[in-house]
Amino acid sequence: MTARLTIVAMFLRAKFGRFLAVIALLALATGPVAADGGLSAHDRNVYQRAFDAIAKDRWKEARREIERAKDPLLGKVVVWLDLTRPGPGRSFDEMTAFLNQNPDWPLRERLTAQAERAMPDIYPTDKVLAWYAERDPLTAPGAIKLLGALRASGQDERARRVAASSWINLDFGKEQEADFIARFKDLLSPADHLARLDRLLWDGNPEQATRMLTRVGEGHARLAKARMQLRDKKITAASARGSVPPELRKDPGLVYEMARRLRLDGKVENAVALLDPPPTGSRRPDLMWAELYRAARELLTRGDISAAYRLAAAHGTETGEAFVEGEFFAGWIALRYLNEPDMAAPHFLSLYTGAKSVISKARGAYWSGRTAEAKGDTAAAADWYRNAARHVTVFYGQLAASRLPDPIHLQMDSGLRASPAEQAAFNKLELVRAVRQLGDIGENQRVRPFIVNLTNRAGKPSDYVLLAGLARSVKREDLAIHVAKEARQSGVELTEFLFPTLRVPQDGAPEAALTLAIIKQESAFDQRAESSAGALGLMQLMPSTAKPLAKSVGIKKLDPKKLLSDAGLNMRLGRLYLDQLIERFGGSYIMAIAAYNAGPSRVRQWSDLYGDPRQAEIDAIDWIENIPFNETRNYVMRVMENLQIYRSILAKEGIRIALDDDLNRHAVN
Repeated sequence: MTARLTIVAMFLRAKFGRFLAVIALLALATGPVAADGGLSAHDRNVYQRAFDAIAKDRWKEARREIERAKDPLLGKVVVWLDLTRPGPGRSFDEMTAFLNQNPDWPLRERLTAQAERAMPDIYPTDKVLAWYAERDPLTAPGAIKLLGALRASGQDERARRVAASSWINLDFGKEQEADFIARFKDLLSPADHLARLDRLLWDGNPEQATRMLTRVGEGHARLAKARMQLRDKKITAASARGSVPPELRKDPGLVYEMARRLRLDGKVENAVALLDPPPTGSRRPDLMWAELYRAARELLTRGDISAAYRLAAAHGTETGEAFVEGEFFAGWIALRYLNEPDMAAPHFLSLYTGAKSVISKARGAYWSGRTAEAKGDTAAAADWYRNAARHVTVFYGQLAASRLPDPIHLQMDSGLRASPAEQAAFNKLELVRAVRQLGDIGENQRVRPFIVNLTNRAGKPSDYVLLAGLARSVKREDLAIHVAKEARQSGVELTEFLFPTLRVPQDGAPEAALTLAIIKQESAFDQRAESSAGALGLMQLMPSTAKPLAKSVGIKKLDPKKLLSDAGLNMRLGRLYLDQLIERFGGSYIMAIAAYNAGPSRVRQWSDLYGDPRQAEIDAIDWIENIPFNETRNYVMRVMENLQIYRSILAKEGIRIALDDDLNRHAVN
């Protein structure tokens, strides 16, 4: 075998160069490995040196190092990391070989885009067409090369389709754009130019949008300028409207930018008036919904309920977050503010049938039950509650369970296990072995793409069990949670992986179950988690918050790095902060949890606007749904649902769901 590999290596080095030879060797080699399928001591040392080199951005050194290994798998991982990283310097042939030999490896689209950029400028037409036989270009260089080949081979119909799609959807550098237009402008229509300009404006790409102004008519050029000037705060909404031809003043993009500018300038009433009636036909309903939602919230606060409903119902999409939030918000306003259950019912039914996530389905089912109750149909309400309670690990599933006559107890172990044959087959999978070997050399921070990729291809319950166990085995509880969430979407509840635990003091306050509930939502038990805002560790503490807490327990000078390296300290300070919030808000869990996410001052503002949920006359569920920040509203629900599960886990037995009690904790008459 060694002789064979040497001969192959010599041939490939001569034909394609040294790097491609490494790829082939990695595909063919089956040298001796440790008896248990892990790495030998020799290979562990080799790969630790290789990954140390990568950490220092010494890729050539890492490539040289991997050739010393006997088990080639982590060498293949090194090559994959090299090929998928940004920037030039890798060969097209090597990338193509990797794509062809490893169709199931992660980040395939990224590697494909890298290969497109690396394809030689002069490349035979037949080879370009073969490369794009079953794919369309992902990059501007790829589009230019494919269109040249299509034109040379007389494939006019596909050329027109690829030209329009690429021009509208891809980003081009200045020289690439000039080249594209010089060679292929005859394949583009005026509508293609307008669609590209509109997309660039919605994406907030003024540089490329400005280059488009000479390719559209004067009216649309003025419209585009107005939209860009509004975004850059160079013009008022009134001036922008006046600069645009009358027939284009209802353009959804212009209305969006004007409403956004008015809102940011503090002219909320003007923004609301502009959006009522709401525009239709937006290219980006998600962005338009963000403004519609803010305006509807403002109308609700002002007591203009019918207008708030009208804006919420006009979300204009059938998928995604805008659909889910729009259908819920419209139904909720109709039921809880307009007292019109017949108006609310279609929205909640649409939410239930159209949503993909378990969380949203339970939400739609629960509120369909509330709507049926309001109509006096107790049988239909019970059916809806039973439907929602099927998802008893989520907020609205738990609320629904509390409305049913027979108690539903949480089961802490799914009972699902993989058979010995399934385990053996799983252990042989290349990506599984790669994850284990990365864990073996202390590189478990690199396993996410592999586990996510494997999870996306899971087909049966045992696949999820095995993958969650794999993530846990390499100390990535956050990824075990990811696998369990995906399993839940497929109807497989892996509670034992969805809710990991760690040792928390059971005496004192706050209760251990609440601490675990916060940790799961904040960091998914990733001790070294860092947010973009600078929050650190298990309980995602900001250094500015942690330092005074540390002083209060005798730590005079806190090094922020300790919040990452010392999980016990992080949890101690986080629990202290959480306890202070609970005390500040008179024992109310939902207020303290909201404050942990959004800050105490915002919670006080919301209590002024929507009432104090500690007062019995204030509906706690409505109070949560009134939280204007999607992130905080979702956060409160997720922590509260986690709390019920962790109580049961810590009790080591199924216990009664007490979500209703917790929502109204310390409510007074």
